[in-house]
Amino acid sequence: MSQIILGKKVISSLAGHQYEPDDPNFTPRITGVCAFETDCPFSLAILRKSMWDDSCDRFGYYYESIEKGFGYCITTYTSDGNPLPPFKGEPLLMRLTGDIGVIANTYWEMLNKENRVALAVKFIPAKGPSQIKAINRFAKI
Repeated sequence: MSQIILGKKVISSLAGHQYEPDDPNFTPRITGVCAFETDCPFSLAILRKSMWDDSCDRFGYYYESIEKGFGYCITTYTSDGNPLPPFKGEPLLMRLTGDIGVIANTYWEMLNKENRVALAVKFIPAKGPSQIKAINRFAKI
């Protein structure tokens, strides 16, 4: 499956979704997809409010490979503000050092303490089951 076809499938699968309607921030929604059996093993997408009106801007990023020890990141917001400014630009290339817990804690501590809500890291080995480490600011209800 080509990179463009997978990319179109990822974006089209989000057609019924858009940013959160939480005025004034209109929180963007972020999606990550892994499909290692394809020519495009992983992709990221962000849906955010248009700067012109209430429509939804949709951005997809598709990767054919990545070096071990690195990952790509999209954050919800770029900095503090009122309203909070949404993420813009290319996904950030991140160095990944340590096990899944160390990686999650490292990046959690880098986030603005007042605005951080949740963070998830997924480790996908060449063989065997994947692992997910999630940190959530709020206790489960």
